[in-house]
Amino acid sequence: MIVLTRCLEALRLSCLALAIAATFVLFAVVAFNIIARAIFDATGGDLNFMIFGAIELSQYALMVSIFAAIPAMLGTGLIRVDILSRQFPHWLQVAADRLWLLLIAGFAAILTAAFFDFAQTAFERGDQTQDLRWPLWPFYAIATLECGALTLLAAASALGLVKPPETDET
Repeated sequence: MIVLTRCLEALRLSCLALAIAATFVLFAVVAFNIIARAIFDATGGDLNFMIFGAIELSQYALMVSIFAAIPAMLGTGLIRVDILSRQFPHWLQVAADRLWLLLIAGFAAILTAAFFDFAQTAFERGDQTQDLRWPLWPFYAIATLECGALTLLAAASALGLVKPPETDET
């Protein structure tokens, strides 16, 4: 059980690291292009340092960041509307949390299957991104892995294999 818990925690931390890295790439691309655009405007268009395909790159970095951040957030527990949830008995709070986690796991499993199908189709057809002409399937494959991680972590949390940290009830 300890090994499973450690593996699930390593999976969650891997998703967190990926989310941080993708967010850093997103911010770096946007910041660089803002500065490059200012230089472009200041020189009347003579100097163009803007990143080609920056919008597309930003979109894919944002997609990776969001899909990685969702499983990473399960380590801190679910977001609750305290004004309502504090009125419920503890057993009902736990049951509602577990039901919600099972619904998340089910939805994530559906997304995992869909993204796997998209990745496979994009690979077979040789689909590419519009501007950068990068293969499209790796982005779908990353989303598949991230949704798979969400499925595993949400199901494990619903079954009580992974317990989120206790919240301060002050």
